[in-house]
Amino acid sequence: MEHPKYNSEKTNSLAENSSADTLSSTTIFNEDLTKFSPVSPGKMFGKYKVEEEIGRGGMGIVYRAYDIQNKMQVALKLIVKQNISENDFRRFFREISAIAKLNHPNIIRFYESGMLPIPYFSMEYVEGYTLAELIRRRNVQAQWLLDVMIQICDGLAHAHKNQIMHRDIKPSNIIISRNAPPKIMDFGLAKLGTTTGKSLSQSGQILGTVCYMPPEQINGEATYESDIYSLGATMYEALTYRAVFQGETQMNLMFQVVNSYPIPPRQLNPDVSPYFEAVCLKCLAKKKHRRYKSFKQLAKELRNLKANKPLIAKKYTSLDAVKNFVRKHKAICASIASIVLILVMALLLTVRAFKRAEDKEQKLRQSNRELQSLNIAIAQFVKNIENSDYRVILTEKKIIKPLETAFTQSRYLKTAEDHKFLRAVILGQSKKLENIRQAVYDYSLEIKENPKDATIYHNRGRLYSTLKKHRLAMEDFGQAISLQPRNPRFYNNRGKEYTKLKELGRALADYKNAIFFAAKDTRLLAEIHNNRGSVFMEQKQYQKALHDYNVAASLRPGNPLYAKIFKNRGFVYRELGEYQKAMADYNAAIALPGISKDLAAGIYSSRGHLYRTQKIYDKAVEDYSTAISLNPKVINFYKSRGSIYRYQRLYKLAIQDLKKAVLLGDKGLQSKIEVLENKLKAHRENPEKK
Repeated sequence: MEHPKYNSEKTNSLAENSSADTLSSTTIFNEDLTKFSPVSPGKMFGKYKVEEEIGRGGMGIVYRAYDIQNKMQVALKLIVKQNISENDFRRFFREISAIAKLNHPNIIRFYESGMLPIPYFSMEYVEGYTLAELIRRRNVQAQWLLDVMIQICDGLAHAHKNQIMHRDIKPSNIIISRNAPPKIMDFGLAKLGTTTGKSLSQSGQILGTVCYMPPEQINGEATYESDIYSLGATMYEALTYRAVFQGETQMNLMFQVVNSYPIPPRQLNPDVSPYFEAVCLKCLAKKKHRRYKSFKQLAKELRNLKANKPLIAKKYTSLDAVKNFVRKHKAICASIASIVLILVMALLLTVRAFKRAEDKEQKLRQSNRELQSLNIAIAQFVKNIENSDYRVILTEKKIIKPLETAFTQSRYLKTAEDHKFLRAVILGQSKKLENIRQAVYDYSLEIKENPKDATIYHNRGRLYSTLKKHRLAMEDFGQAISLQPRNPRFYNNRGKEYTKLKELGRALADYKNAIFFAAKDTRLLAEIHNNRGSVFMEQKQYQKALHDYNVAASLRPGNPLYAKIFKNRGFVYRELGEYQKAMADYNAAIALPGISKDLAAGIYSSRGHLYRTQKIYDKAVEDYSTAISLNPKVINFYKSRGSIYRYQRLYKLAIQDLKKAVLLGDKGLQSKIEVLENKLKAHRENPEKK
């Protein structure tokens, strides 16, 4: 209940100060603004004894204070910015007008406001932590979060019922206390009334915190559904310990909010319930009509989740991943759909041919005729994929999975002998060792029949490389070069094998030839310069490496394949001590759509190294954790995170990471684990001792 001594004062105070939308400039701008200065703890401010500062923003300070008349603690907010604008005043009084209209257990209560000696208002004081602090400590349990989100939804439903949009919902604006329910606070950007709110100031400045804003708010229009997105972003961060999108600049974040899809929470934290994930992702839908219609509906959904009842939201599946991919790459998906349709039709025709045929020889002739033209078309299609900017996307999303399945089965058909080259091409795209070995076998048969075909040697060489048979790969690439000595792709791939075998001089020679013969093939040139840059980087010739990476990045900027270019250049900048440029490259790499999970994990790990170099340990841990969630089988990710936990004296967490690294194969860490276990024991016995 509201404190009884404030009931009449609230109404009078509001009547005197009016609302933010009708504020007269003469009310405030005749004051001497130099009087607006902070109040020292222990001093009196009217009837309030100021105790300590508990928060500070762009124009105001919030103090914990004691109301000597009503004998209670309050939060006291004062304007202390000297060069204050009329818009700043409007924001201040907008917050007063918003919270004064609201009386709900999950919203900070308003007490009173005034203009003298400086503009102020008092509100409920809650002893506790913000949700942002708990996320930073990685101390959020899913069931507890569910209870918190239900109550916050109730509070925001009350605000919306009173025609108030919050427009700045985020973890730091949710306060958690042991002695009170969770509460939403800071209505400084609230919009009062039924109209759509502008999310840009008159100067074009973004109003709100970008990483919690939906696309429509980025584009200048905030709606009631925008608040639902923001709470979804808050929920996401509490479930995964990372923001939905990450970047060092507003422009980078804004681009991701509008164009990229969130990583599903379960990929970052496997402990998240698939149903909780579904609710979270529905809140984060790009189109506002796909989100929950109201906080009342969302609160009901969360209560149903808690009670294990049916939900509106559907679990995130691989089909959703494909849908997101199709929305972003409609043209290429249309061509893929066409070729898959042709494949299905051809296979049906083949089955029919087998049913009609009377003997094995007739079956063989008929099936060969049905598939002959199709073989040529599909082989060309797969070759185009292989040389495409979207090769990583297509293989990662398993777009050519139907082709792989069809030709895996074809190894059991006698007709397959006439289609072994095509089958080798298809199975060569697979990640399954069984399929890759079958493809190598098929290419070997083809070489016996066509020993002068450079493409077959080249393709088999690539598969040997995948199987880590680098000497055999080099021999095949060498044979391909002897047959086609002007083919840049052959030199490039042999150069990569020389690099893996640390024969760096020979690698540089091959890359030089590859660049010479590549001419105007900008996609291939970018790849070659990136590969050569990696050789220079290994030789610690950082300026030469930087030159190659700059050339590679300039040839086709923005292409999803070039995330590795930005990652590599970021490493060079880090080694040169140019941390700001390194950070910009890592952020650019992360922002690119369509990169594989393994590459994304490597980029997050690299950015984690940069944060560690700069002693920003919490951010480093966050990036290493993301890397682990994307690729949990890399030993160094655990070792890197464990080293920071050790530095922070979080010995239990450090031990867990090193034990995981041991399970993955690094047996040499056992002695370090024993040292940490002794430190943990000593720390428990004497926590104050460093």
